[in-house]
Amino acid sequence: MGFALKVCCVSLLAFVSSIWSIPQEIRSTQSSQIDALIAQLGTRDWEKAVDALVAIGEPAVEPLIAALNREEGFISARSCRALARIGATRAVEAVFAATRSRNGQVRGEAALALEDVKSEKATELLI
Repeated sequence: MGFALKVCCVSLLAFVSSIWSIPQEIRSTQSSQIDALIAQLGTRDWEKAVDALVAIGEPAVEPLIAALNREEGFISARSCRALARIGATRAVEAVFAATRSRNGQVRGEAALALEDVKSEKATELLI
């Protein structure tokens, strides 16, 4: 194998490995964005944060579920709204579970969030 071909192969490998790292960088950026939006749930702009988290969708579900257990009442309670509006199975299950939370604020917000969940179980829980 000639020198030029070796250089070409090494360059190609370097390029391919740099492309594979891009999705990880995107996930890291998105994770930071999700964390910032969850923190914003405790502010006056919380409705904008909910809208943005819903637009992100599935990648926001696990961080929002984790936020249900945070000490900041508004953040944990308002996470229910975003989860219900995302509507993924795991998100809706977390809202159902939040209706049994020890935190009254979370329970109340979960009950309100059930309006966004169109299912028989949501209707039963509301009744």
